[in-house]
Amino acid sequence: MLSLIDLSDAVIQPACIAADICCEVRSVYRKKALNGQFTGVRSPYGYMKSPEDKVFKRISEERYSAMSASLDKEEMQLKERYNKINDNLSHYTQQSRSAQDFADLIEQYSPITELDAVLLNTLIEKIIIHEHTDEDGNKVMPIEIYYRFIGNVGTAAN
Repeated sequence: MLSLIDLSDAVIQPACIAADICCEVRSVYRKKALNGQFTGVRSPYGYMKSPEDKVFKRISEERYSAMSASLDKEEMQLKERYNKINDNLSHYTQQSRSAQDFADLIEQYSPITELDAVLLNTLIEKIIIHEHTDEDGNKVMPIEIYYRFIGNVGTAAN
């Protein structure tokens, strides 16, 4: 039986990634819901007080300005992080779909006993053959194979 590629490298584990992203998203929403009233390492003054505390003169103007600036900065960082995580999730989802599409395509032709033109045209998007180079007295010609749906899996040398 002829094996074209090892699909274990191409298949992404979306469950782990989705769990991490869900945890991050919940953290963002939790901090947003608390409106800055939390304690912890990221809180510069221990317990962050609300805008009502400023109105009732429980904290100074300087302290309120510092806390407000800190919260604004953290909110921007959290938004950027949320957007980056969303982008990563969509990228991993697309990769997972592409790998599954390729696996389904290979399954149609399984078991592969002989490579013919129809099979190559179905499974391979393009093949790039580079100029040969001399390495230790041997001619080496790098070849890149781009499979449908998953792209370049590895580089082979002949």
